[in-house]
Amino acid sequence: YIPRYTFSWLVKPMWLVIKFLHRAADLTLVPSVAIGRDLQAARVTAANKIRLWNKGVDSESFHPRYRSHEMRLRLSNGEPEKPLIVHVGRLGVEKSLDFLKGLMDKLPEARIAFIGDGPYR
Repeated sequence: YIPRYTFSWLVKPMWLVIKFLHRAADLTLVPSVAIGRDLQAARVTAANKIRLWNKGVDSESFHPRYRSHEMRLRLSNGEPEKPLIVHVGRLGVEKSLDFLKGLMDKLPEARIAFIGDGPYR
């Protein structure tokens, strides 16, 4: 995220810091296979010290049987019959939320709800 949030000249020094920290760790957990590959390609730490940490939605806790008309009213700004797009998570530039803005321009009848907080709010 360094080039997105700061200056491009910090990329190389920050990789050195990242390598130093991760090599001292017993295990590095990554949110996706792609990130794990990036860390392996950059030789941040040994491949056997990188593990995937699946952070998917618990489909039992968030099952449709728990739906709430009141919550849909709230999330859709009082228009529950309209299509509703929901983003749940940290609001950061790396989430490409501008893509959703472009999508909303093409779907003016849809509503969008952001659940979460972060620097991109």
